[in-house]
Amino acid sequence: LGLERVGIHDNFFDIGGNSVLVLSLLNIINAKLNAKVQVTDIFQYPSVSKMTKYLAPHETNLIEEKPRVNNLARRRKTLSKTSRMEA
Repeated sequence: LGLERVGIHDNFFDIGGNSVLVLSLLNIINAKLNAKVQVTDIFQYPSVSKMTKYLAPHETNLIEEKPRVNNLARRRKTLSKTSRMEA
């Protein structure tokens, strides 16, 4: 996206994201979080804060083999880093 900073409430599409970049973002989220986020989820939850709220109830389905100690905090941190990387 070419941005220096991205806030957790910034909408991915409002700051320059598009359907092609969604695929890159999706791959990063799923790889980093061992998640099963779908393309439609990015469109429904286009900010780090919204995606975090969406993922929180699915926490037990996201991390299967990793320890569950502080998973939510770790995912929030990863999503925040990912948004900065995409910027």
